Amino acid sequence: LTPLMQNPMRRIRFGNISLQNSKICQERLVFRIISSNRSLCLNILRPKMPSLGIIMVILQPGSAPKPSPIVVYIHGGGFIKGSIQSGDPVASGIAERTGYVVVSVDYRLAPEHPFPYGVEDCYAAVSYIVANAARFGGDPKRVALWGDSAGGNLAAAVALKARDSE
Repeated sequence: LTPLMQNPMRRIRFGNISLQNSKICQERLVFRIISSNRSLCLNILRPKMPSLGIIMVILQPGSAPKPSPIVVYIHGGGFIKGSIQSGDPVASGIAERTGYVVVSVDYRLAPEHPFPYGVEDCYAAVSYIVANAARFGGDPKRVALWGDSAGGNLAAAVALKARDSE
């Protein structure tokens, strides 16, 4: 877990079980966020892509239709900064306003990982999301890409790559 998540996780307990030490906690964290009288279930999913190490956050509004359209959100940051955490206000806002499942995707940043790593990471994540949509109540036939700044560029590149690979 990231240091940001470790502190709150130490405090959450169910009887004798601490989520901090739970193996399940390392794979999937579930929280309830109350916002504007809507309840969001937040899942932090670490897909089995060890070569890439991509992390995705799945926001599932309690009111989402089943199966729900999926909005894949890709954060901005000029390809050199930004993260799921920095994009969280936008991703959770999308989930709250649309009532759809939102998957926020992280990707490797430059200069350590120059082009085309970000595009490849986001494309791999979208492929994973489409293939596993049912696991989180999503509809693999209704997927939209949304990004801001560099994330918008990556969303466009992923859409073109998906179109060209069919």
